[in-house]
Amino acid sequence: MRSMSISEAAADLDSVVDAVVAEHEPVWLTRDGRRVAGLISIETYEQLLAAAEALERRQRDLGEGSASSGSEQ
Repeated sequence: MRSMSISEAAADLDSVVDAVVAEHEPVWLTRDGRRVAGLISIETYEQLLAAAEALERRQRDLGEGSASSGSEQ
């Protein structure tokens, strides 16, 4: 994964975004040498969001299943 300062990314934002989209690899944005943000493609973002929502549903379903099984004993 590539890292660059916020000012470097801002100076060439079109190219940075094009690379993120084409390569499906995030770019870490740094300030004072420390990572502060990440730039990802919308496709990657939507995949992450869908995975998080699926995990949330699964955890909720498992929680409901254990609550109902505990009351049946």
